[in-house]
Amino acid sequence: FTRAREIPTAELVRKRELEQAENTSRQPYQKNTSCPVLSIQSQRNDNMKTKYSDKCKPWKQTEDICGIANKFYSINKDIYCRGKPKNTSRNICSFAFSNQVVDKTPEINCDNEICRNGSLFVGSVNPEIGVVTSQDWKEFRSAKSAELALPGIISNNVKNGLTFCLIRCVKNDENIDQLLTFPHIFTKYREKLRNKRQMSIRVKRKSRRKQRGKERKLFNINILLLDSVSRNHFYRMLNKTVNTLRQAALGPDVLILDYEFLQSLAPYTYKNIKALFTGTIEREAHNLNQNIGINTLYGHLKRHGYRTLFQEDSCWYDRWGTVLENSIRKDKLPQSIEDLKKSWRHFRNLTKTYSVDDYGLTHFSCVVFKMHGIPNMFNKPLKVCYDGQPISSYFLRYTRDFLNQANSRKGKGPTFSYLHTNFGHEETGLRIKALDDALSEFVRDMAKRKDTLTVILSDHGPKTTVYSRDYLHGRYETYDSLSFMIIPKKVQHGLGESRVASLVRNQKSLITMQDIHEMLTEMTQLHKRKSALFSDISKRTCDSILMISYGVCKCRDWERLFIDQSPRFIQLAEFATELLNDKVREQFSTSNRSGFGKCRKLQLHRIWNIRQRISNASYITTFDLVVQPFYTIFLVQTKHSEKDGIVDNISLQSWRRVSLYRHYIKCKDKSVDMELCVCNLRKRNSNKRLLEIIEEAKVSKDNEIIKTRTSCLYILLTKVEDKLESIFSYDAINTCAIRYIFTVDSLQNVENFQGRKIIKELQPNTDTFLFSVVAKEKRKPTFKYYFKRT
Repeated sequence: FTRAREIPTAELVRKRELEQAENTSRQPYQKNTSCPVLSIQSQRNDNMKTKYSDKCKPWKQTEDICGIANKFYSINKDIYCRGKPKNTSRNICSFAFSNQVVDKTPEINCDNEICRNGSLFVGSVNPEIGVVTSQDWKEFRSAKSAELALPGIISNNVKNGLTFCLIRCVKNDENIDQLLTFPHIFTKYREKLRNKRQMSIRVKRKSRRKQRGKERKLFNINILLLDSVSRNHFYRMLNKTVNTLRQAALGPDVLILDYEFLQSLAPYTYKNIKALFTGTIEREAHNLNQNIGINTLYGHLKRHGYRTLFQEDSCWYDRWGTVLENSIRKDKLPQSIEDLKKSWRHFRNLTKTYSVDDYGLTHFSCVVFKMHGIPNMFNKPLKVCYDGQPISSYFLRYTRDFLNQANSRKGKGPTFSYLHTNFGHEETGLRIKALDDALSEFVRDMAKRKDTLTVILSDHGPKTTVYSRDYLHGRYETYDSLSFMIIPKKVQHGLGESRVASLVRNQKSLITMQDIHEMLTEMTQLHKRKSALFSDISKRTCDSILMISYGVCKCRDWERLFIDQSPRFIQLAEFATELLNDKVREQFSTSNRSGFGKCRKLQLHRIWNIRQRISNASYITTFDLVVQPFYTIFLVQTKHSEKDGIVDNISLQSWRRVSLYRHYIKCKDKSVDMELCVCNLRKRNSNKRLLEIIEEAKVSKDNEIIKTRTSCLYILLTKVEDKLESIFSYDAINTCAIRYIFTVDSLQNVENFQGRKIIKELQPNTDTFLFSVVAKEKRKPTFKYYFKRT
């Protein structure tokens, strides 16, 4: 007898799909490759039908690119906050469960065992100065006494607009910390205040809500923005979160979308976030009058009955500013209690103008940063933790609790939550890994919510890491924003089949934060015309969007790439270097002095990452300008015309410092822009560094050291080649204590040199770029040179 073929049931199919996803989760990287799989692999077939547009195709990953990125980002290294002490497996104090929904005085339970033989303290943010000082901690002799006092402390915090307090046990010179949050109590307090308003106002609002309710029932919207995390970096570092997304995508009740072409508009937050909140894109860079326009989006949502949450894990008094303060940089940190009071009043008055009901744990950031001895977590330190957990994990939990509270508020309207986390904004690219567990749990929870649309975004990718500074693909990742959407079936029904189909199709279309804004506002009024994400935008190109001029577009063929040190661009590099020097001289001259002051004169050293496009018959060229001293990198963009191979009408369109420069504030002249200046922070042994370059060149297959008649003067030859041409670059290394004038002529075996004579001034202990040429038939050039002392 032959056995009949078993027909799998729906449950069996589902089980096999989950097993397949679990197997995939153990292999975030493809077999025999160092490149991650850049997709939610387990999406259903209807999601996989989307194809790339002819107008915009993605940059390709190669083994070399992935290998370099993996090396710089230490992908095999794990990072965790320190483990919790033994006694912190349970909370010191917690709410009785019934108080989550019952409207009465909160009941607190405190565990007497955790802090036995220790001192128990409860701390609150001082409402006059916005921070927790030593005077803002209250000591209790027992857990019971703290338990009795906490309801009153919580009530005072809520009245001051705060949704948390701090609990600390000091035991054997060791602190056990706990964050106690109470969004449910804060919500009830705010609702009581609203109920005390005039009846006429309340009736009008109810009437408007009733009319809107006839149109459609609104759903919750939840936005999470990961600052400085690219889509590539998300897949590279957050394996658990990626696997959770893949497993969730297998379920029948939720749609997971991954937008490959969310284009960052600029390598900084302001331009991108302004587009998200206002739907407008500014052409110019940020300035002191900038306004992110939070109320444009929040005001719209409030008018449609949304209860709103805004959280940001930055400290309000930090000199680099916060999103709530329009990312405007301050001159300095507050130096006294009076300074704090003044700054706090300004901050509170500003935030009161926003249509935000709850600021969540925003003010918790200052507490944690103070514990670490830092004003912010930009770039350093590698670990920013509280009670053994990453600081940003607490913000994720608060968002979850806020949404849970919304579910218990039947008939009270929908909610909108926004969390801006800077946890990934640092110079190694590794710290974001510490958030993987909490983020994975957050995604899993959001995928189970039936009435909440969740959007995970980033404003831009890493920009202060070595990989993002020195490599073109790293620079691409700076503009490689990410966007995932978690859309449950109930929300899909609310949007309608046509809109959902467009959202699926546009996963491979070029989009910006402006499109996200229009989508969010349209979700409150679906009777109006369809916005871009709900339409066909497959024909978009990089020229269709207003990103910053020197930005790297995610469509790979928008610009032509050139080999490093290509001699055809040396003239542009020399022009840009001289203009930057002119800017330093001009700014220094405002103090009625001449020269460069404390800043050093810039000297051309290398040109890297060269790309070019043609716009209105002009050549737009963008490249990394590497200058001496200290191998400083500027990203510059020039514009020129060209006729019969002759370059004409060169202009400097834009420039930006790529190398870190904030530390130069200690040595620069006051009148000179910190971003322009390169000055001596401390005495450096330049001669030692030059000798290292010489020794490295002796053993390199691409470099060669040519000795001169003077024992302390060398010529460094660097060879760069591809399939089409060989480029030879020459530097003069002067390890002498005196200055030379170096002259080169009679070059042979080179193309398009046109008999030019090269004259360079060699300062003591410097590495000076001489020239770069394309060799004929890839043969090594020959030339004559001479030099004299000055």
